[in-house]
This record gives sequence, C-alpha cells and structure tokens, in this order.
Amino acid sequence: MKIMMTQNSLRTTARWPHSLNRTTVVPADLPASSPATPAHSRMTPKVATALQRFKILSIAESIALIILVVLIVLKYGFDKDVFPLWPQIHGLIFFVYFLLTLDLGFKARWKPLSTLLVILSGIIPLVSFWAERIVARKVNAGERL
Repeated sequence: MKIMMTQNSLRTTARWPHSLNRTTVVPADLPASSPATPAHSRMTPKVATALQRFKILSIAESIALIILVVLIVLKYGFDKDVFPLWPQIHGLIFFVYFLLTLDLGFKARWKPLSTLLVILSGIIPLVSFWAERIVARKVNAGERL
C-alpha cells in the first residue's frame, strides 16, 4: 500500500516519511537560505536583538575589566586607591554580561559548553573582544556555537 501525498496534506518535518516518492517540493524541503539572502536576514528578530545587546555589553565588559586591572595594579603596586567603588560596578557589569550571554545562548541554541566558554571569556582581559567578534560572525552566519 502506497501513501499518496496531496497538496492539501502538509508535513511538519523535513524528513518524514522517508519512503514517499514526491514530485513536488514542500516548504519543509526548501533551503534555509539562498546565497543572495544576506546572513543577518536569516536570524530571527529575537536572536538579532539578543546579539546586539551581547555585542554592546561584551565591549563594555572588556573595557570595565581593563579598568579594573589597572586599578588593582595602582592599588596594590603603588598604594593608590583611586576609585574604590569600581570592583562593585564591574561586578554588576559582569553579571549583566553573564545574563545576556545566557540569553543569546538560549535564543541561538548554543551548546552548553560553548555558552560557558563565552561566559568565561569575560574573565580574562582582552579575550572578550576576540570572543565577541567570533560570536557575532558565527551568529550572523547562522552557525551554531
């Protein structure tokens, strides 16, 4: 017994059933994008918004961490406590960076290890500049981290 698909029968997945011989292309079989389509238009609006927030805060976190390192060197190396409130401000910035990285990771469907590595990149000075560029490039290309 052979099952015939008609134009009125819609499938919900691209692979079911394997045994049918189709002559028409159904929407589930269309490629996700064509070469003429820009990469950023393939993103959902939620992912695009999360990426934009992540990029801004990633740069802010990098700058805040560099300032923190300079202040630590001034405090313990030269006995000058220039701005004693900065560690708390940096902690707040890092916490928001952590949350926005998780938000982008969930929306872009990253692997948990990749999400953790991006979060940890905010701990090492200057690395989050590099990580932000890689994340932006991969998310814009539609790749999964």
